[in-house]
Amino acid sequence: MARAFPVSPQIGRSRLIIERVRDLVALCLLTLAWAGALVAAPSTDGSTVAESGPQRISVAYCIDCVPFHFSDPQGEPAGMIVDIWRVWSKKTGIAVDFKPAQWQETLRMVGDGEADVHAGLFFNEQRDRFLDYGVALRRTDTHVFLHRSLPDISSIEELAAYRIGVLAGDYVESYLKERLPAEVVVAYPSYEAILEALQKGGIRAFAADTPTGVFHLQQVGLLAEYKFPPSQLLYQNDWFLAVQEGNGSLLEVLDEGMARISEEERRAVGRHWTVSSSSEEEALIIAIDRGYPPLSLMNAQGRPAGLLVDLWRLWSAKTGRTVRFSLSDLPGTLSAIGSGEADIQAGLF
Repeated sequence: MARAFPVSPQIGRSRLIIERVRDLVALCLLTLAWAGALVAAPSTDGSTVAESGPQRISVAYCIDCVPFHFSDPQGEPAGMIVDIWRVWSKKTGIAVDFKPAQWQETLRMVGDGEADVHAGLFFNEQRDRFLDYGVALRRTDTHVFLHRSLPDISSIEELAAYRIGVLAGDYVESYLKERLPAEVVVAYPSYEAILEALQKGGIRAFAADTPTGVFHLQQVGLLAEYKFPPSQLLYQNDWFLAVQEGNGSLLEVLDEGMARISEEERRAVGRHWTVSSSSEEEALIIAIDRGYPPLSLMNAQGRPAGLLVDLWRLWSAKTGRTVRFSLSDLPGTLSAIGSGEADIQAGLF
């Protein structure tokens, strides 16, 4: 049996102090390690995200809101805003699961919590009752498209003479109903349904975000039959991300991630959707006014045409530099130059 030696009171107190200091240091190290794990986790580009936030989120997007968010021919999510979310995912290290649906259904999914985030939508008070909005993602304009047999309008009140097709639940539906008799605003569940009504003659006017309306008319060969001059511009608006009402913690994570996306990265997304293929990313992009014939216009096939367009194509042939054209109204061309999404304004006073 080992002999137990007596321990002096002084030695005992020293051991007690050492043990307490050791325990305190261990506790501090453990706390620091836990706090570090909670505050920062590496993302795919070397930045950090809050580990207390989600590891993945679901984003509801519209299947036919071309070119902003839609399903491509293979059923995959695509569009300018979808690409912004992909950049966001790389910046934050948070995976994104895209959920496709018709427009009205995307609103319900986020409002009911079936999806965490709406990919992008306009603000209005009706939606604000069940959604909380985050940062702006992209800006666009919205036109009324009128059949060429109908006279141009000089004020929105003149639209009361027609039945105006709109996408159900779209911002433009409430916008027009606030300014026109409600019965003249006819809601359809999808753009496919709107186009079917146009083809059958049920309506001869509809309202949509301008690039979206142009795309769908072009798809069914109706672009030459409809007009959307500057006088038929309804408004310009921003696409915002949005979450279910009250989900402020998620909104903070989303906004913080969007703030990491540089202007250069946003510009690259816009330029990608201007050129027709990834191999043309280095093309010079020329902004033209689509409604200034004979100098510049959008033809019946939705392609750029006019004297200025022909001059730039000749310039391209002479210099060997590839050019591509970005079509919008005159203010849109200047905005594209200012943001860097276009390199050259085709020609102006």
